[in-house]
Amino acid sequence: MYKYNDGIAIIGMSVRVPGADSLPQFWSNIRNGVESIKFFSDDELRTAGVDEVTLANPNYVKAFGQLSNIELFDADFFELNPLLTIFVVIFSFQNF
Repeated sequence: MYKYNDGIAIIGMSVRVPGADSLPQFWSNIRNGVESIKFFSDDELRTAGVDEVTLANPNYVKAFGQLSNIELFDADFFELNPLLTIFVVIFSFQNF
């Protein structure tokens, strides 16, 4: 027989994905069929600096899932390389 003790368990779940900064928003998006990946026209991609050769490549994916408030990410907490983090922040804020 299992004996209970006086210990406690703290269980939590968090998520930050394109289109949702919280778990309730994420599940709401799933339930409601919300598309959180943005698909871009060739004109939008040209404006963002994508060249014609890349646009013509059938393997080039013309979509992006952007996270909001990426500049608030704490790279030190996760022991990530600061240069990599700067790249991620810059990439996330491109004018797509």
